Amino acid sequence: MGETLFLISLSDLWYIDILIYLQTQTFRPDTSHSEQQCTQYQAKDYMIVGDTLYLHGVDTILRRCLTHEEAEKVLNDYHSGTCGGHLSGYATTQKILQAGYF
Repeated sequence: MGETLFLISLSDLWYIDILIYLQTQTFRPDTSHSEQQCTQYQAKDYMIVGDTLYLHGVDTILRRCLTHEEAEKVLNDYHSGTCGGHLSGYATTQKILQAGYF
């Protein structure tokens, strides 16, 4: 198996453990046993396509996992930007999920 390099931003710690586990089937050295089990359990719903992490939803739709910076931009766009109309939080969330983001 060849080596693959993934660009992982340390500012996106919410999914770094899942990325590392999916890529290498190992954990960071400072990860406790319970955190390892949690990561392993969570990782079953994710997949890497190219260098991008996706959540495989129960509705069989792949949703692209966003970095914190991307999420802020998407929220602003879908709430008040070109895609939005100052919708409620629920309506904005539905539009974002329908667009394929997580």
